[in-house]
Amino acid sequence: MVNIAGGHPAWSFNGNFERPTLSPSLLVRTGHYCNTPPVPGNCACDFQQRFPDEEPWDWPCSICHSFIRDGRIEFLADCTHVLAGQTVDLPEIE
Repeated sequence: MVNIAGGHPAWSFNGNFERPTLSPSLLVRTGHYCNTPPVPGNCACDFQQRFPDEEPWDWPCSICHSFIRDGRIEFLADCTHVLAGQTVDLPEIE
């Protein structure tokens, strides 16, 4: 069930801090993936070419799309990182 706030969908949380479920999915895009469709250039992909004297840029252009369900992170297939398609436990937070 999605909560509605001011007529717009809002986050929902199952109230379980041990095994949380959040909705909707989380989608984080960086670099040229922020554009639709993706447009290479002027981003992390070519940072070193554009600024050869600068320290290397360690933040790659990427997509991370996931669900948090029952205390686990379900990384969807459209992720551009090595966890794409995998499900892992949420890390312990103190």
